[in-house]
Amino acid sequence: MNEGWMVVGLIMIFIVGVALPLLRKDHPSNTPLPPAKDTLRDWRNEK
Repeated sequence: MNEGWMVVGLIMIFIVGVALPLLRKDHPSNTPLPPAKDTLRDWRNEK
């Protein structure tokens, strides 16, 4: 039975370790993207 609890504990640690980055609010994937740069400008009409 001791080995069973060790396996259950390792599985729980793995699940918590995977879930923590998904639950954090300051994760980089939660930040909005910066606005797109204007790359198609008309350089012929600039003054």
